[in-house]
Amino acid sequence: MAATYIGVQMKLPLLSHPRCPCCGGPAAHGERYLVCAVCGYRRPYA
Repeated sequence: MAATYIGVQMKLPLLSHPRCPCCGGPAAHGERYLVCAVCGYRRPYA
């Protein structure tokens, strides 16, 4: 019998995060900057 999970749904956090315009990877908010964890792209965050 298959396991049943009631009321458990994981939401991927990357879907709501900004993406890097250079490589499309996930971008993080640093101190006044938007920084890509994949390629190192960085720009001031407005």
